[in-house]
Amino acid sequence: MRIIHDAVDDDLIIRCLEEINRKKKQDVWGISKWKWGAPLTKGFKQFCFSSRPEVYQFNDLRNQLTPYFDRVPTNINYHLWLPGSGINWHDDNMNIYGATLYLNDWVPEKGGVFMWKPNNSEELKCIHPKKNMLMINDEGERHAVTPIMVNEEGGLRMSVQIFCALPGEELNQGRKSEPIPPKGSIERKMMRVSSDLSHKLGRKPTESEIAAAMKPKKY
Repeated sequence: MRIIHDAVDDDLIIRCLEEINRKKKQDVWGISKWKWGAPLTKGFKQFCFSSRPEVYQFNDLRNQLTPYFDRVPTNINYHLWLPGSGINWHDDNMNIYGATLYLNDWVPEKGGVFMWKPNNSEELKCIHPKKNMLMINDEGERHAVTPIMVNEEGGLRMSVQIFCALPGEELNQGRKSEPIPPKGSIERKMMRVSSDLSHKLGRKPTESEIAAAMKPKKY
């Protein structure tokens, strides 16, 4: 399990939270009970809600997260963990890797502790979520989340779940797993330009806008 602090730009975290707040009253959320199945949700009294980011936000998350992986993510979702929700032990074996980007701080007293077994041994490690911390499971290690507790301050445990599906198991918007473009390549530059334009425009940039932004500036 790899742990990375300050994984993405602070501005991206803010925009993710803003999008989640806009979507809270919309009928765009799936429920863990049906998406994950009984083995992962058995024993929990409540659900985790999940929803895909808008396309431009998906692209921005993918572009900033991709450098941490060997292959481009195929599936990115927001997760809202209600009090009483959690997930049982599992290994994400339908994916090349799984990862979680935490959107808010969360203390152990509120539950929602991330647990894992290094190298699938009997050793048990635990960590509580911290804002902008990225947990990467690219070794197939078994892991779980303890039940979320009701707390006086209210609020929800919020995260972004990232997967790279095995060939034939691609789940997100028809996007297939692709090798990451090498550093210095035109494709890698296009990813960064697209991310920067998404910040400025608040939407997915068009191909012509990306091409214009990549032209050398005249002085």
